[in-house]
Amino acid sequence: MPEPEVELTCEQADDRVVIAAAGARFIFRREADRWTHGLCFSDDGPGAEPAALLLATVETPSEHDDPSRVISPVYQELQRHDLGGEGGGVCILLTGLLHLHHFSASIVCRVDRETNRFEVDFDVADRCRSPVTALAATYLVRLGSSELADAGPGCVAWDLPDPSSRLELTARLPDVLALAEAGRRASRVQVVAAVDPGGFTHRLRYRWLWRDS
Repeated sequence: MPEPEVELTCEQADDRVVIAAAGARFIFRREADRWTHGLCFSDDGPGAEPAALLLATVETPSEHDDPSRVISPVYQELQRHDLGGEGGGVCILLTGLLHLHHFSASIVCRVDRETNRFEVDFDVADRCRSPVTALAATYLVRLGSSELADAGPGCVAWDLPDPSSRLELTARLPDVLALAEAGRRASRVQVVAAVDPGGFTHRLRYRWLWRDS
């Protein structure tokens, strides 16, 4: 028998947007003056409080003392748009400011009907008139080396035995990924931009994938 199609749902409140599919929730959450995001399991039923985040952004502090280096883009405003067409999907638009950096991001959440994967595509721009020496999107993933299935410059993946599933991060060239341990049961992964020292707009393009098998 063919596998049942994975459905995507979206719930929105003043302080959060929760997009769910394939046994997981991708959550945009308002915390103090900014929007953060992460992923958790969603087997606790629709409308329930999210479980502990499996992955979460590592934020650039507001008092960050080196404006030329960005740990993660900062977002203060969020808009949601439902996508039409076959399969639908949700687009989240984020904008924000940090020092002289003007950040914007288009994040498209959809289900790949052929593979039943939950995909979250990021296209991030940093417009800055001052020098930028490093631009990254940094995440803490609460999975360790025992779950690691792939660790290349273009793809990092973890296999979870319970529930049987895979979490994967891919970067679009020329961006690359950097992975480091963050304790016994956690990893720190960065999407690192190929910064043009003479440019005023810098890009990050990457994708989170979740497959519940």
